[in-house]
Amino acid sequence: MGEIFKESCAYAETAKQATSIAKYFRSQNNIYFIGKLRDIQMITYNKLYALIEPGDTRWNSYYYCFSSLLRTREAIKVNNILFFIIIFNKLILTNYIF
Repeated sequence: MGEIFKESCAYAETAKQATSIAKYFRSQNNIYFIGKLRDIQMITYNKLYALIEPGDTRWNSYYYCFSSLLRTREAIKVNNILFFIIIFNKLILTNYIF
């Protein structure tokens, strides 16, 4: 799998971004947004989808990672919008307090 990513910087960057997204939604530090993603998945798809992190030695693990992200991409988009609204509101409140 590593040889394919060496052929194209675009492939390598896409794999890096996909891995980062999957890791973000699997990390216990982000439990709030993981819960929100699950809520949005239930509303959007009527079921939950797990995001899969790829392993370095298995090419099919990258396929499963990409597939899991594509399967729930609409819910991830909504969750990202929610994230930016929360951050934006915190910035506005912080600026008004000080």
